[in-house]
Amino acid sequence: MSDAAHLTPVAAEARYRDLGFDRFASIVDGSTIGYVVSAGDVTVIAFRGTDVRELSDWLVNLNGLSSSTPHGAIHSGFYAAYNRLAPQAVLLLKERNPLHLWVTGHSLGGALASVCACDLTQNEKRSLDGIITFGQPMVARKQLADYLDSMRVGRYAHYMNEADIVPKVPPAFRIAAPWCGSREMPSGARNRHGAAAPGEAPTQDGEDLATLTDEEFSQIKAGLASKQKKMRLSPLPTEGRFIRAIRR
Repeated sequence: MSDAAHLTPVAAEARYRDLGFDRFASIVDGSTIGYVVSAGDVTVIAFRGTDVRELSDWLVNLNGLSSSTPHGAIHSGFYAAYNRLAPQAVLLLKERNPLHLWVTGHSLGGALASVCACDLTQNEKRSLDGIITFGQPMVARKQLADYLDSMRVGRYAHYMNEADIVPKVPPAFRIAAPWCGSREMPSGARNRHGAAAPGEAPTQDGEDLATLTDEEFSQIKAGLASKQKKMRLSPLPTEGRFIRAIRR
């Protein structure tokens, strides 16, 4: 479901229909896109993740600003991006009124999914069957993260690879979910924190992953910005051949 959200609306609709979802709608604000798909009494909201071609730009511009919610601070950028889609999503849910509701997304889409789940549970008073994210960045300060953990025990799981930088940023924020994943890349996935049943603590295997410090994140962003500058200043490998072809 999360993977299909990376497709164009036409291709995504075909993929979701192949999966058995006969009601399809896209929610769009510029390049931020999600899909709301339903089958019977089940609805899934899937948010598109970051295009790999845009990932460096996104990381370079990622900041640590936060906005207030009744239960703690949330990342301002992700919060604002979701809020521009929220009216569309809420309207579709009111029309369909599903008995079972899931939210998912990858990378930036995972952050939007997390904010969406927060909004739907806090403001729309909807119960979620589950929220599953993949490689999502951190979205909540500790107070809000702890609150969301307490509200979603057994219904929220985050998958990641330890070699992936995205789930470790921005500094001072938290994932607000147990995580499952791999310390090896690209294979060797194993369960690290299983999503627990209500009333049970998540199973654990070792220590939690350390997030990046402000200094580490600043160094990474500076390195990415430097590479981007060099790429913009460097001629394309085919430039000479292209010019010669024009002269002919």
